[in-house]
Amino acid sequence: MTKNCITYILLALLITTAICQGGFRPPVNYPVNPSPTSVVEGDFNRDGNLDLVVTGCGDANCFTQAVVLVLLGHGNGTFSRGDQFVAGPPNTTPDTLASGDFNGDGVPDLVVVNNGINQFGTVSILLGDGHGGFLAPVSYSVGGSTPVWPVVADFNGDDNLDIAVSVTTTASVAVLLGNGDGTFGPAVNYDVGTSVQGIAVADVNEDGNPDIISADECGDDPACRAGTVSVLLGIGDGSFEPRLIFAEGMFPLSVAVSDFNGDGHADLAIANPCGTDPTCVSPGGVGIMLGNGDGTF
Repeated sequence: MTKNCITYILLALLITTAICQGGFRPPVNYPVNPSPTSVVEGDFNRDGNLDLVVTGCGDANCFTQAVVLVLLGHGNGTFSRGDQFVAGPPNTTPDTLASGDFNGDGVPDLVVVNNGINQFGTVSILLGDGHGGFLAPVSYSVGGSTPVWPVVADFNGDDNLDIAVSVTTTASVAVLLGNGDGTFGPAVNYDVGTSVQGIAVADVNEDGNPDIISADECGDDPACRAGTVSVLLGIGDGSFEPRLIFAEGMFPLSVAVSDFNGDGHADLAIANPCGTDPTCVSPGGVGIMLGNGDGTF
């Protein structure tokens, strides 16, 4: 066997090993606007290929205009830059976003969380035009100056998508019920822990109604040294029961939901920058909370 053959065989083995171990190919980076902070996927131009929408600044001065930028997918893992669209009021910057079909036309729309300096943050709805673009934003107040994280679900069972947004300054989750035409009713806020950050949606008590789970960075501790997870159990009419409270490490920032132990119940994974170390000098951790199927963990 020649040296070249041996080299090729070793290379093939290395590539096969990387694939079998769940590895990824080297990244391909696409230039976007300054300060991208959030990305969602969807077929925004209805060509059968998944596209991306990324938050960003309209120019180098990040508090001039909030925008979102479209990256159009070609179906082979590559993308080309599309247009950018105004995402919120002047003098704000977009932080996070989520996607859903809010007016029932089969085209994914956007909900964008915008924040600014010396002004209340807003949640903007951008309806998709079906060609990879978006209509002008319509903004909604969420009852606090700093909204953080949006999620989308049908909370009242009317087949119209609704929105929930965590609001740090009021230690609450704001729920806006959708009318099915792309508009939303006024926000109703539900108390959670202080400095609430990421939220997620799942039916954690298995009653058929979506529930809301929040990562509360400071929990109920004025010194912000005891984070919590709050669970808002959905009643099914768009309202929620008072929070269930679970202790969870130092400064929990985001939460994910899945069945991690295969028992059919929803479990939680929580990102903790400081783990359980109050001095925050140890490495961070991920907290796993196994669900009991009744909304408790």
